[in-house]
Amino acid sequence: MRDRVLTILLLVFLFGLFAADLARPINLTAVDIGRHVKNGELLLQGQWDLLHRNFYSFTHPDHPFINHHWLFGVLSYGVHQCAGFTGLSVVYIGVLLGALFFFLRAAALRGPFALAVFFAFLS
Repeated sequence: MRDRVLTILLLVFLFGLFAADLARPINLTAVDIGRHVKNGELLLQGQWDLLHRNFYSFTHPDHPFINHHWLFGVLSYGVHQCAGFTGLSVVYIGVLLGALFFFLRAAALRGPFALAVFFAFLS
């Protein structure tokens, strides 16, 4: 029982530390979130050429391009419309915490759980 409580506390600490690290203001000069939000807006307005045209290129606008992340743009636009950049940050933190959970779960099924948590702390 004591080991289980200690494990839960360790996981809460790990997830809290990870969430705190992720909860920084969005640096719009280093990430593409603004482009994704704009793509979602344009797609919902019916600009379908965004799916196959090199839309943001100045030098090669006619170069063939397949927009494989169009759905993320639509979802980002929806979240941004509902909750702004704060909402996008919360969704981002939630998705990455979910990914950490699944990686820890997979690692625990294949080896010692303590080792998985140790490497999660290192990363």
